[in-house]
Amino acid sequence: MKNIYINMVLEYEINENEEKRKRIRIIWIDEGYIIAYYVPITGQCPVPKKISIKDLELEIERDILREIDDPYAAVIVEENIPDNYKKQRDEYWPIIEYLWNNNKVDILKKETRTKIIKDTAIKFNTYDRKIIRLISRFWQRGMTRNALLPDYNNCGGKGKEKKRRLMNLREENLENMHITENVLME
Repeated sequence: MKNIYINMVLEYEINENEEKRKRIRIIWIDEGYIIAYYVPITGQCPVPKKISIKDLELEIERDILREIDDPYAAVIVEENIPDNYKKQRDEYWPIIEYLWNNNKVDILKKETRTKIIKDTAIKFNTYDRKIIRLISRFWQRGMTRNALLPDYNNCGGKGKEKKRRLMNLREENLENMHITENVLME
């Protein structure tokens, strides 16, 4: 029997009514190894769901569910992360630490989740939706500090070359600027 562990990524077998396989991440297991919480690793703002360890083990045994490699697992070299990405990640990390390390059980339970999110938004002077997006990203992407790094590399059209654009060039800014064809093409 396969042991269930925190951060384990599992995939449900596809059935005829589904186009894509549902993939989940185990985000918490109780001390008695009876209950686990999981979230889907795709989609926006997933809600943690409770499931018994026995049910998970049974689904694995019946080949309904199987362990897969973590699609978000990556070796990230700190020196290669742009400074603005690090700044954003480090700005968000205290929010996650407060939610996950100090209020783990409350954030998992449906009955207390809304209150803890509102309290956290007030404490950190931000919006509820931002708190929800941050904790969701943290859960979906492996529950590490680097899960909070932005995804700007995924911006733009599929298969299209990404170009930086010159924006907000006003006449007063153009006076002392030497515009060449290369500048306009960037």
